[in-house]
Amino acid sequence: MKELNEKDGLQLLTQKAFENQKVDQRYKKVLNLVVKYASGLPLALVVIGSSLVGKSMEDWKLAIEKYEIIIDNNILKILEESFDALGKKKILFLLTLLFASKDVH
Repeated sequence: MKELNEKDGLQLLTQKAFENQKVDQRYKKVLNLVVKYASGLPLALVVIGSSLVGKSMEDWKLAIEKYEIIIDNNILKILEESFDALGKKKILFLLTLLFASKDVH
């Protein structure tokens, strides 16, 4: 899958994290940091955004701190942390990926 530019990455992350609702401008800085850590990878943006739906600014900052600790921005480790944060929503996320992949083929 092709890497997204910063603008498209931010749009995808915002859609997933805020479920197409208006985004509070206070989140702008943390959203840009997440896009940076995801390295433009759509799957990473979807997983991270989905794990942060409905979370407070403090939760976003804590998530970013975890990403900063991960040496060399190892995207697989970031994905693992984000996927684990989904909790009970993991199965819904996996089903979404399954059906979305069928639409691509």
